[in-house]
Amino acid sequence: MLKMRGFSMDPKEGNATPSLKLGFTVLKCLIEASSSLGVSQVATQTGLPKATAFRILRAFHQLGYVEQQTASRKYFLSPQIFGFFHYLTSHFHPTEKASLFIRETARELRCSIYLSMLAGRHSYVVCASGPFGDTTILGSSGPAYATSCGKVLIAQLPESAWADFAPQEGDVAVTSRTNLDPVRYLEEIRQAAQSGVAWNERETSAYFSVAAPVKELCRQSRMAVALLFPYADWVIQDRETLRQQVLKIARELSARLNPGAA
Repeated sequence: MLKMRGFSMDPKEGNATPSLKLGFTVLKCLIEASSSLGVSQVATQTGLPKATAFRILRAFHQLGYVEQQTASRKYFLSPQIFGFFHYLTSHFHPTEKASLFIRETARELRCSIYLSMLAGRHSYVVCASGPFGDTTILGSSGPAYATSCGKVLIAQLPESAWADFAPQEGDVAVTSRTNLDPVRYLEEIRQAAQSGVAWNERETSAYFSVAAPVKELCRQSRMAVALLFPYADWVIQDRETLRQQVLKIARELSARLNPGAA
C-alpha cells in the first residue's frame, strides 16, 4: 500500500472515514504517476476495486482536481489542485501571520527558516523560506527524535512523555548521523528543556539547524522555528549567538501569532 514518510495512506489504518482515506490513496497515486493513468491502472496500483477507483476519480474530476484526456479517457492531476494548496498555506493561521516575517528574516540572516509542527512521532514543515527550503519543503517531515523542531517541542511536554518519542527498534537512520540511541536522545531532550533550544547536526539532511518553541496563548507549544545552515556556514557560527537569535525569532513569532498579548 502507498505510504509517505510519517503519513499512512493505507485505508485500513487510522480513524478517518473509509471514503476519505480512499480518496487520499487515489490522489497520491496520481501525484506520483509519471504519466496519465486509466481506471484499471489506478485500481491496480492502489489495490482498490475498479468501481471504487472510478467513483473517486469522477469525484475529483468534478471538483476540478483531476483532468481526463478526451481520446484515451485516462486521468491526470490538474494544476487546479495547487489552488487548494495555496489556500491552505495562505489561510492557515500560523503561516498567514508568520510567512512575511520568516521571509524577511531568512534574507537578513542569509539562512533558511522553517516553521514546523509536531504530529505523532514526526515534525512537519508548515512554512519555509530561504535558499535551502521554500515551497518544495512544505509538508516534509522527519522523525521528531532527530529534527531540531521535533526535539525542542518534545522538550515542552511533561518528562513522562519524552520516552514515547524515542527511537525504537526498527527505526531507520535518515542519514549516517541520525541518532537511534534512546539514552542519548533523552539527554538531548533534557538539554533542550534546560536551554530552550534543540540542535540537529545533519541528522535528517545535509544541513545543521537550531530550533526554539513558538509560544501560543492558552495552549501548549505546538510549533517551533528553526534556522538552517550548510556546513560551511555552520562551522563559523557561534552556538550561543545562534541560540539567542532563534530564541529572539521565536519570541517575535509568538507576538505575531498572539497580537495584544502581554
